[in-house]
Amino acid sequence: MAERLKPERKTELIRLAWPLFVEMMLVMVIGNVATMMLAAYSDDAAGSISVANQLIAMFHLVFMIISVGTGILSAQYIGAKRSDLTARVGGMAITVAILIGAIGTAVMFLFGKTFLVILNLEGTFLVFGQTYISIVASVFVLQAVAFSMSQIIFSHGYTKVGMMASLVANVVNLILNYVLIFGVEGLGIPSLGVAGAAISVLVARIVYFLLLALFLFRSADVSVSFRIFRPFPKQILRDILRIGLPSTGENISYTGSQLIITSFVAAIGAIAITTKTYYETVAMFSWAVSASVASATTIMVGHLTGAGDADECDRVVRHSLKISLISTAVVMTIFVFAIGSLVRLFTDNPEIILLAKTIVWIDVGLEMGRAVNMVVGTSLKSAGDIRYPFYVAVAVQWTVMIAAAYLLGIVAGLGLAGIWIAIAADEMIRSIVLFSRWASGKWRSRALIRRASTSK
Repeated sequence: MAERLKPERKTELIRLAWPLFVEMMLVMVIGNVATMMLAAYSDDAAGSISVANQLIAMFHLVFMIISVGTGILSAQYIGAKRSDLTARVGGMAITVAILIGAIGTAVMFLFGKTFLVILNLEGTFLVFGQTYISIVASVFVLQAVAFSMSQIIFSHGYTKVGMMASLVANVVNLILNYVLIFGVEGLGIPSLGVAGAAISVLVARIVYFLLLALFLFRSADVSVSFRIFRPFPKQILRDILRIGLPSTGENISYTGSQLIITSFVAAIGAIAITTKTYYETVAMFSWAVSASVASATTIMVGHLTGAGDADECDRVVRHSLKISLISTAVVMTIFVFAIGSLVRLFTDNPEIILLAKTIVWIDVGLEMGRAVNMVVGTSLKSAGDIRYPFYVAVAVQWTVMIAAAYLLGIVAGLGLAGIWIAIAADEMIRSIVLFSRWASGKWRSRALIRRASTSK
């Protein structure tokens, strides 16, 4: 086995990763600007939408059961040169996504307020949160389908398409945010506050969906077949769910545990929840490179696994891991010295700024662990080792993290700092376990294509 990654693989990783990075940065920058707009409108509005978005993210993860399974299965089929089955996987994914999205909207309309109350929102926070989710949830069908379409497109290597669609959608979101949150008196547009922010998100998601659909159904290289009911391909649906359920289950576990963590933070008080909102908005930039590299690595690992080249998979993952760890270390070094100035972009509250300066030191270990989990965890799943990351996530998050967060943050009175220590412990423990799994090589015998290749 060659010791070094082939130069063409490094080039391919960069080709796939840089549009994903640009897309992610666009989302983060515009998200930051949107948060600053809301903060200027009301600190309570910014905090309540942060919690509401965590609830919405839980539904998005349910939608991703189909899209993640689709992306991994499609990538392995592409590596195995089975374009006929790739097209059928795409048709199945979009069809099921429509059904799941409709169910998600109904659940949110019926029980959205109840969920927010469970998360300890009350008063103005609850009113703002309920307004936001009732508007954003109305396009869950389009969001669910867009997730699947993006994975189909990405599995073929067209990461630039997602970047361009995201650019247009986020520019629309930014413009509408300013216009609808604050209003434009000269044009007779009233200030809608939180409702305006929600409408902006709704329109942006419609735009993103339309742009992806336009490319998908006009592309000569990316085909989707809706001839899936003659006969109904039970095995394809079974394979998508077999991959998607445990793969997305890890993220569902994390988001669910974070909802519990958020309820602890809300119980501590308004300063804690607002600090968490502003700090996490800034801290997203620390893992932008890792997330984009991890996504690109997932595509490459899927292709290489389908082609039967496990040794090259290993070299790609180790190279990607080095990039992620170095980039995270550089960004976190900057954050340690600049966090006060960064948080002042959102607020001048001295209590929030001081608390953020404490959190950032704990966050160094958290983000280094997260970088490993992003690259190695997604690579294990893409190589077919689906269940292991899920089992590790559930075991650590629902025992170590939640228990430590309650004991340190609530019982011991360390507040948000104690909760952050618990979250950091989760990321670091999982990073050690997952890297050990990859180094063991057990993933080499778990390629999905052997079973999936006979799907009808």
